Amino acid sequence: MKSFRTKLYRPDVRIGKKASLRTHLGNNIYNRTGKKQSLAVQMAPGGRTAVYFSVQNDGDAPDGIIVRASKPRASMKYLRYFRLTFGRQNITAATVRAGGRSAKIAPRQTIAYVLRAKPTRGSKKSGQKVTIRARSTADGRAYDVAKAKLDKARGNR
Repeated sequence: MKSFRTKLYRPDVRIGKKASLRTHLGNNIYNRTGKKQSLAVQMAPGGRTAVYFSVQNDGDAPDGIIVRASKPRASMKYLRYFRLTFGRQNITAATVRAGGRSAKIAPRQTIAYVLRAKPTRGSKKSGQKVTIRARSTADGRAYDVAKAKLDKARGNR
């Protein structure tokens, strides 16, 4: 008798204030709300802020994982996304549009990204909330979410 093994598709998003994956929140936590995968970042007055995130294939089969993220609000001078793995590449346009940015990832492989943000001077808005979603292309029901709240420092207001 043959036994059938079901493939597991499980993207895992992690997020942190530093590039080191060991410091990121959300490892092996899978949800659609960002619970226990969220952080708050105070943006320096007039300066740039970086939020690092990574997507890992925690499944047992190769998977195309689509990464989507928030568009910038008026309170942000810019909000850009870069893939760091396999060389730095600006993926902002593909990440914020409807289709997202897809990457083929082997089981246990991780792809690192960075979000670069700079607030608009004089804006009365207080910053931006960013949502990062990773979804399996093989199983659209399998996805994970991480969140960041970018707050302006008092000198930015």
